[in-house]
Amino acid sequence: MNISPNYIAKMFERDLVNNIFPLTGHQVLRKYSDRISQRHLGDFQILNRQSKKIKEVDAKAEWYVSRENFPIEIMQDWKSNDQGWYLHLNAHEIWYGRYIQGSRDLYDLHVIDLPKLKVLSGEITSRWKITRTTKNQGDTILALAPLSELVATQCARKVEVDGW
Repeated sequence: MNISPNYIAKMFERDLVNNIFPLTGHQVLRKYSDRISQRHLGDFQILNRQSKKIKEVDAKAEWYVSRENFPIEIMQDWKSNDQGWYLHLNAHEIWYGRYIQGSRDLYDLHVIDLPKLKVLSGEITSRWKITRTTKNQGDTILALAPLSELVATQCARKVEVDGW
């Protein structure tokens, strides 16, 4: 199976639109495809059919590895000084899916409340590990936010999708 980052991103977007959003009571109103809208608003505008709330959401996916962290992109490409999504994304939520390595099986799904994430105290965020990676988008700087801590501070919730 192809394991490129672009492949997993497209697979997750298809799974969201065709399965996960409908099963969780959401409807896609708009898919953003231009770079400016995606950097500012995310990937989708969705409607919660029950509450009638409209939200801008971003989709992020990766292969599950042993770490239990949500990678927050601070710098997307260190050489060009391009800011990561954390500094300019104004979506309401990030839907973060992790797949079992090399398969189409979703390991878990979390919804990250971006406004809450952005106002977490320095007391919490200063403990997060900062790392540098050269995979995918170039020389990237990431803060690794423990998912358990994001759930405990109500910045994230794990989503169980019935029938998925």
